[in-house]
Amino acid sequence: MKERGSASFIFLSRIARIKNLDFAMKVISQVSGASLDIYGPAEDQKYWAECKPLLSDKIRYCDPVEHGLVIPTFAEYEFSILPSKSESFGHAIADSLRAGIPALISDKTPWKLDNEGITLPLIESEWIRAVEWCVDCDLPTYRFMAESAFKMSCDPSRRESAISATANMFRSALNSQYRCTE
Repeated sequence: MKERGSASFIFLSRIARIKNLDFAMKVISQVSGASLDIYGPAEDQKYWAECKPLLSDKIRYCDPVEHGLVIPTFAEYEFSILPSKSESFGHAIADSLRAGIPALISDKTPWKLDNEGITLPLIESEWIRAVEWCVDCDLPTYRFMAESAFKMSCDPSRRESAISATANMFRSALNSQYRCTE
């Protein structure tokens, strides 16, 4: 149960430079009362070697999660965090919302969160403020966010907007690289 003065975060994704795990670890390490558990396969071993020194008592690695346990694993935490540098869809975001867990995400995804979490540019000071806000968040506010997260996952129009943004991104990429000539 969420209490003021603490917040548990989960990062559940591939460990790859594009997912920006080191950024999340640095942010969490600077906020008193915040903790982070990391789940996922180390897809990029060189990058994971750069992240490992940032592990601490408040930032732990917990191994990958079997697909059928993703939602229950998210549900053990209060917030998810994904400061990705780019996402084509963001399955981890969808899974977090499906579990009723508000998400902190970068603005480099097709998702735009309102009451379901916080969408931020990749500016460390803004992420620190957002994590501090999560730590200070009271139970009624947290419950509202968690309910909003779950409702968003059930709302086809909101899912459709993320899918539409992904499709538009692909169309734009294809149009810019593969122009038809006569």
